[in-house]
Parts: sequence; C-alpha cells; structure tokens
Amino acid sequence: MTAPEEQGDFLEEIARMDAEGTSGDPSEGLVRESASDAAAKEDAATEEAAEAGSPDPEEAPAFQLESQPEPPPQPPPSPASDHLARARTMVREGRVQEALDAYLKAVRADPSNLKARNNLGVLYDELGAHELALEQFHAARAEDPENLALLTNIGEALIHMGRFEEAEEELRRVGRAEPENIKVRANLGILWFRRGHYRQAEAELSWVCERDADNGPAHFYYGEALNRLGEVDAALDALRRARELDPTNTKIFHTLGILYDKKLQPELALEMYKKARDLQSR
Repeated sequence: MTAPEEQGDFLEEIARMDAEGTSGDPSEGLVRESASDAAAKEDAATEEAAEAGSPDPEEAPAFQLESQPEPPPQPPPSPASDHLARARTMVREGRVQEALDAYLKAVRADPSNLKARNNLGVLYDELGAHELALEQFHAARAEDPENLALLTNIGEALIHMGRFEEAEEELRRVGRAEPENIKVRANLGILWFRRGHYRQAEAELSWVCERDADNGPAHFYYGEALNRLGEVDAALDALRRARELDPTNTKIFHTLGILYDKKLQPELALEMYKKARDLQSR
C-alpha cells in the first residue's frame, strides 16, 4: 500500500501566525527643542488665545493615534494535537506500536478530529488490519463526506479486502473530481490487476510510472501485469525499478526469478529465488 504522506505522506499541521500590531513614536518627524524655548512658545500661545477668545491650549483635545483593531482570537489547539505530534515522530522512527497507541489517544481525546481518524486508519491498513482501518475512515467521513484524500484511502482499503466493486466506486468518484490524481490512478491500476484485467492495469500503471518514478507499488504491479502479458523485457525493467524502491519485497525477487527463467538465464534466476527465500525467512 502507498501511505498518505505523513501519507504520507501522511502528516501535516496548519501553522499558526500571530497577528502583528502596529506601533510608532508619536514624536516621530518632530524637531526637538529646549525646555526654555518650549515654555516661551507656550506663554505666547496662551496670550494669543486669550485675545482671540479661543480655548486655552491646555483644554484643547490631545492628539490621538488611530487605534489599531484587535487581532481576531485564535482557536484553541485541538486536545489531540500533542498526541498527533508524538505519533508522527514515532512513525518516522519506526516505533509502530507506540505510534498506534498515540493515534488511539488522539482519537479518544478528540473523536471528531479527521486527521487523527485518517492517520490511525492508514496505519491500521498498513498493518493489515483492514476492517479496523475502514472503521476509522468511515468515522472520519462522517466529519467530512467530500474529502477526496479520505475517499481514496477508503478505496485502497477496500482493494486490500477484495471488495473491488465498492473500491472502484470510491476511486471513480475521486477520479471524476481529479482526473490526474496519481494515487487514484495507481490504485485503479492495482484494482484492474487484482481483477485479472492485465491490459487495463498495464495502461493505467504505465501512465502512473511515467509521472511518478518513485512509486514502488505502481512499478511492482506494472511489472507483474507486463509479465502476465508476456512482455518479458519491459517487465524486467519495471521490476528492477521496483526492487530499487522496495528492496525487501520478496514478491519482486520471486517474479524476477521467473522472468530470468523465461530469458534462459538460470544463474540470475537462482540468485533471485535465493534472495526471495532469504527475505522470507527473516
């Protein structure tokens, strides 16, 4: 599965910005003068005011700076924020169980937090707990029914569960809104492969691989589709790239062994089979 970037890719926070106030020196631009000069000017002004019947300068309204509007109040942080931050750190460090616990605490602290629900679902899906993943995704969907990234994650989980018609419905819905969404197109390609529609899978995944050279699952299923179609050399190229992106995937090495057998290169085939066995025994 391809994780939303944290999915992945799959994790980002909204930055908060403090409103900036405006301040200034009211005397800015005025010429400084001695205390005696200032007093003399004040006496002269008083006499002139008395003669003209004008108000005493001391009674004149003081110069007022234009008041600045108060910055709008910032919403309080979600009670799940600290747990989400810890979970992201633990995911990066490979501490999966601790990340899972932190996401669960985030959901308990704020059950309506879409990000906590979604990220917990993604982690469950990667761990193979697809039913639990779907439960979290549906809870998040109740908060934001039109969230396209969430709908894509639901479709991906449904593929893993073999519920292909439901998966296609969700992915097509996102695809209508975002026809060039690479993740959606990759999942549709995988869906076609899982259904045995290898030519459709090859066409969809070829499009994805051209635009996303680092998409490991897309290259793997693209190579597998090409293998089923008998296009050995193209399949080898795709699976070699998949091996670079995911060097611990036993299925990649096993299929490479099959392809080298087809190419009548038994030594390379044996090497690939041995690597697949070694990885599987770890």
